[in-house]
Amino acid sequence: GFDRDPRIPTRKDIIVHKAADEIDTGLLHSFDAVVFLGGLTGRKACDAVSEEQVRKENVITPVRLAERMKKDQLLIFASTS
Repeated sequence: GFDRDPRIPTRKDIIVHKAADEIDTGLLHSFDAVVFLGGLTGRKACDAVSEEQVRKENVITPVRLAERMKKDQLLIFASTS
C-alpha cells in the first residue's frame, strides 16, 4: 500500500511513503481496486490549514486519482463527511 504520512512504523515491504498523485500511473493501473483513505478529517485538522488545502486534500486529490484510473478499476472512497 501507499501512505503519504504513515502513523505506524513503516514496513518497507508493505507500505510505500507516497501521496496519491505520486503513484506511477502504470503501477496504479496494475491494481483491480484502489481504496482511498486520504484527506483531512475533522475540524481541528481542517482548521489548521487553508480552505484551499482542505479542498485539495478532500476533493481535488481523490478526483484526480479517479481520473487516472482505468475504466474497469474499482475506487473505494472512504469519507467521514
